[in-house]
Amino acid sequence: MQLMHVGRAAVQANKDADAETVAPSAIRCPDPIFGPDGEPMQTVMPRALATDEITSVTDEYVRAAKNAVRAGMDGVELHCASGYLPMQFLSSNTNQRTDRYGGSVENRVRFVAETLEALAAAVGPGRVGFRICPGVAFNGMADADPAGTYEALLKAVDGLGLAYVHLIHIPNSGFDALDLVRANWSGPVIENNGLTQEKAQALLAEGKADAVSFGYPFIANPDLVERFRSGAALARAHNETFYTGQGDDARGYTDYPALG
Repeated sequence: MQLMHVGRAAVQANKDADAETVAPSAIRCPDPIFGPDGEPMQTVMPRALATDEITSVTDEYVRAAKNAVRAGMDGVELHCASGYLPMQFLSSNTNQRTDRYGGSVENRVRFVAETLEALAAAVGPGRVGFRICPGVAFNGMADADPAGTYEALLKAVDGLGLAYVHLIHIPNSGFDALDLVRANWSGPVIENNGLTQEKAQALLAEGKADAVSFGYPFIANPDLVERFRSGAALARAHNETFYTGQGDDARGYTDYPALG
């Protein structure tokens, strides 16, 4: 189960009326966020977390992880990508703090490192993974040195014995994210993003990744594994229904047919 805190990437319409929006710094997310009716909306100005509040956010992740395992999940994945709260701490443009959680790269990776350490202590390191996407610009990310940031993060958590790092692999100028991970992380690597069956098999055969994951193809193909095995054609995911649906409206979610 993926554990996700959106931080500043939020609109009030998606929250309870009295819910706050918090982030490392009081900097609004410039990208619109889809609201409850599927239409993009302007984000709200976040409140910067006080230093003594940050451990309580980690505690919320820990509580969620314990609940997930209690409910029968095999493990949890801390979502540190896509411009959400952990990535907001990591990125130099969204983290303008002057305390122990901001400034230097060692300080900016501290929140994620401490949260992963706390999750490992709570449910066991073999039940904890984390997801990263160095260099992504989604939700207003613009780190001045993504290679340096993720090198520091990977080195900081490499000794925790975590289950895996889950890499959303995108092109970057000046470095290759998979090479960066392999050079600074000794644990298993899951590769993700834009994979075909053939590309995935080649990555595994060459030992560049230990496992692969699929997103969009699984949305449109509930029997994706069987289609891969049989060589059947893949259905297309309908982007126009990704952020829509009210109540019992299953369109674009559970109405994609299986083979036969």
